[in-house]
Amino acid sequence: GRMLTSALTDRGYQVVVIEDNQEKVEALEVVEFMAPVTAFCMNANLPENLIEAGLRSRWCTGVIAVTGEGHINLKVAISATLLNHKVAVYASADTRNDADNMRSFDTDCVVNPVEEYVRRLELAIDKPDLFRLYHWLNSGPGARLTRATPIPRGKWIVCGYSRVGRAVYQLLRERGMEVAVIHPDPEQAGCPYGTVAGRGTQAEELSAAGVEEAVGIVAATSDDADNLSILITARALNPELFHVVLENGLSSHALFRAAEPDFLGQPSMVVAGTILSRISSGLVEPFIQQLLQLNNDTGRDALARFLRHQNDHPPEFSSGRISNRRSPALARALTAGQRITVGNLLADPSNWRERLHLEVVMIRKQKEDLLFPADDVPLEMGDRLLLAGRDGEAQRLQAVLENDQRLEYLLTGRNRQHGVFWRWLEQRSSKG
Repeated sequence: GRMLTSALTDRGYQVVVIEDNQEKVEALEVVEFMAPVTAFCMNANLPENLIEAGLRSRWCTGVIAVTGEGHINLKVAISATLLNHKVAVYASADTRNDADNMRSFDTDCVVNPVEEYVRRLELAIDKPDLFRLYHWLNSGPGARLTRATPIPRGKWIVCGYSRVGRAVYQLLRERGMEVAVIHPDPEQAGCPYGTVAGRGTQAEELSAAGVEEAVGIVAATSDDADNLSILITARALNPELFHVVLENGLSSHALFRAAEPDFLGQPSMVVAGTILSRISSGLVEPFIQQLLQLNNDTGRDALARFLRHQNDHPPEFSSGRISNRRSPALARALTAGQRITVGNLLADPSNWRERLHLEVVMIRKQKEDLLFPADDVPLEMGDRLLLAGRDGEAQRLQAVLENDQRLEYLLTGRNRQHGVFWRWLEQRSSKG
């Protein structure tokens, strides 16, 4: 919640926080955010509290349910949808049943952190370049593009047969890999045959699981201290291991970064990053879902397309519809029969021969979505555009779409001056 609040206020959103812990509410009061933050100490589980916090206000544009309790998030999502059907709703779900229930109420974005964690690991195994792009776009502001590191195939060890450990075990087995498991109580947890009893923090336990001949290890217990211990002990026994580590909370984040695992999963950051990427536009979710269907080569090309404009910071998403109200100058030109393409739109308003640091990554037309449209694709009235690029570039484009003279310069390179004097001067020049 704290990460989301900070990121939203950085974007200029006013935020209302509902928190039932008085100490956390008081802690918010001393933080200097970039926009106003109002905090209520009350239970988000009660619909009347959501109303008191402003759910029915005409200024309320969205509700984010990330309480840490799946059943409360479910109730908040349902309440928000029923009490104000105009707001966008984003929520974290602990179980697949909760997630399906939320989606049945048309929740705009549902994030199951376990499923999302495993999805990213699956992409890293099957489509490493597409994984880099997907992870980069869904990790929130300040995220860095991960280095290209292929995940090795061979024998793996999974420490902790919890929800995450079980899901990773199944994924690795589906990919044809040999997997050994270490868990404190194998019988109670329903672990596979041959599981080593233990936490994985002792050298003897890791050796019994075959760490010396393994290619990778997954530290997926519910205890961050144990996960760090597993990583360090396993590395001492086999320096060539690929390390996949689960970071349950953020209190030890500096230690996890210092340990330098190859693949680090942080449920809270996964949830925050996924939600933040979708808040900017309702087109981001369908774009991401179509992105996941690409093969690795196409994913590599898409990443290169983004990197033409970005350093390793993720792009800013924005969207717009071609209409008389949203883009009047562009609408007038199209209605008059002028052919305007994606490439025309991305010219730099200050130098039409240059290009904005911006991409049209998807066009939603009446009957289809065009992913990464080519520069020569013509634009039409009613098109919805999803843009991605450097911060502030979309605002520069919007100023052009509202002004006939700026649009003319973008299309022709002619920078006509307007006003009574300039029209008189132009008429004299044409007569002469």
